[in-house]
Amino acid sequence: MIRTGLMLAAAALGWEAVGRAIAWLEPGGAELLLQALAVILLTGFLGRLADTSQEDTSSHG
Repeated sequence: MIRTGLMLAAAALGWEAVGRAIAWLEPGGAELLLQALAVILLTGFLGRLADTSQEDTSSHG
């Protein structure tokens, strides 16, 4: 869980830098990029959380 959080933080910091670079070139583009990134990261995090919280109930013979 901590590892996933650290990966998300690193990705967010990297994309924030990209967003700032885009903002320098085109002021409206960075906000849109960061909003899209936030949705992608949140969706991925929730998906990972759901995967790790479910126990394997299948029977292996």
